[in-house]
Amino acid sequence: FISKNENFWFKLEKLSTKINEVECYNVTILDRFDDEIEACFNLNKTYWFGGHESYDQPYWPINSQRFDYVPYVTGFADDWSAVLERYWISSNGISLFVDDDIALLVKHTENNTICLKSSKNSNPYKFTSIYSNLLQYTLCKGTNIKTLQLYMIEEYLGKPENKPDLLMMKYPIFTTWNYFFRNINQSIILDYAEDIRKNNYTASQLEIDDKWEVHYGDLDFDLSKFPSPKEMSEKLHDMGMRVTIWVHPFCNIDSFNFVPGIDQSYWVLDSTGEHPGFTKWWNGKNSVIIDTTNPNSIDYFRTKLNFLKNNYKIDSFKFDAGETAWIPKSFQLYDKNSHPDVYAQNYAKFAAEEQGKFLEIRVGHRTQNLGVFYRILDRATDWSIHDGIKSVITQTLQFGILGYPFVLPDIIGGNDDPNIKNKELFIRWTQLTAFLPTMQFGVPPWFFDEETNKICKIFVDLHTNFIFPYISNLPIDGQPIIRPMWWLEPLNEIFFNISDQFLVGDDILVAPILDQGKTSRLIYFPGGNWYDLEKKEYIAGPVKLEINADLYHIPYYINEKGLSKFDLNF
Repeated sequence: FISKNENFWFKLEKLSTKINEVECYNVTILDRFDDEIEACFNLNKTYWFGGHESYDQPYWPINSQRFDYVPYVTGFADDWSAVLERYWISSNGISLFVDDDIALLVKHTENNTICLKSSKNSNPYKFTSIYSNLLQYTLCKGTNIKTLQLYMIEEYLGKPENKPDLLMMKYPIFTTWNYFFRNINQSIILDYAEDIRKNNYTASQLEIDDKWEVHYGDLDFDLSKFPSPKEMSEKLHDMGMRVTIWVHPFCNIDSFNFVPGIDQSYWVLDSTGEHPGFTKWWNGKNSVIIDTTNPNSIDYFRTKLNFLKNNYKIDSFKFDAGETAWIPKSFQLYDKNSHPDVYAQNYAKFAAEEQGKFLEIRVGHRTQNLGVFYRILDRATDWSIHDGIKSVITQTLQFGILGYPFVLPDIIGGNDDPNIKNKELFIRWTQLTAFLPTMQFGVPPWFFDEETNKICKIFVDLHTNFIFPYISNLPIDGQPIIRPMWWLEPLNEIFFNISDQFLVGDDILVAPILDQGKTSRLIYFPGGNWYDLEKKEYIAGPVKLEINADLYHIPYYINEKGLSKFDLNF
């Protein structure tokens, strides 16, 4: 269908699809004289999922999200929207997808509406040359949400080409953040490693976080704090631990790499293209940032990281930041003919394709093919849905819908000061994380008391010996590892609003205790028989039951159809 006059053009084109259960339409709207074109969609009577990661992810489904028009690129949609896709899907099997060649702004309104706007003169789109007065999007309709989700992963979003490092899946990561924050040195690291070993934990790797450099952007050790980094790494290797360090794309003006980087044009330039553009980040008010679209800048970054690996025996890295929103407000990239989020894509691709598979990154946009762990953003040490323990589930589910199955939940217990001890929260957080693709400790379990250490070790061992063998054998087929409850019953409206229990694959139902002082909770069981390993009995679904679980237990059940996949005597 085409409707047009000399100034306005509307085109509706039916697309060919590979399966009969899905049909798709491409919608194109062109206005010769209006720089902004808008289309809005009412979300009433359906549940919607997708979009972007939110710093406080209380929205599952996302119908209650509220924000005004924002450029829909990484870091702009939310202060910390590190993972973002121009993709939404509804409970009645309708999806909406917008490609990167559209200068897209998005808003969610009070009347439960999502609006798209093409605005080529808005920041950051106005600093590139590829946009026109055009709004284009793809609408698809499937027989149900699951069928459509799998089709969209296959044909539009993409899926991992391989799996990340299996040791990161099997054993927990231990990081110096937030146990030590920036107060780290060589002896502290080695003592920490010795404590890990004494408490009978196996670490997939020990991650040295913030403040190992003198100045941010040096990309070299502070030798006053780390007098012999190579010797430190070798001792950690002898203890059976790989060594990773925290890196980022920023360079502060007091770094010895700042001026040479200007001379070599390593940094993102301001809009004139003559001078470096300055930006702010959490560790710097006057900083520059590597231009990931410039091959010379990437060569510089690669050389610096390889120096750390070759000279100090560092094994890999935690890549922080990378969102497009961190580049200067007025900018010029080396690649002037690409969409702004090519910056984020190049950062993630460089990390994943050149620095090995046992790393973590946090930024993702159209990078589902990379077989690495994507870390969810920092959580607060509390029980809330906003950015506390409950949001770990909603954030993980969101990643899965956006096409990122390998989720690295942030630090167990949250990022706040460890001296604000909350033993119960820490234990419940450990129990939850034991069922996710990997685990990460900042504050170690023995920091609290012997009982906490004992309980946490039980669940670390559960993850290693029971969950890991199952997760590591799931196929890479576009399905999330951590699945929403509606995955098994995509037409059952009850499950679309459940955000506090989840599935691991199709075979494990997990319903963690997420409220302070609680030792029981209501659980919704889908159809089928669900096996309780401890009681050695089945629960027949569909049914909802109040289930008890003291501090030593987390409710989880095995689908009878999948029992043969597990070693029940682990």
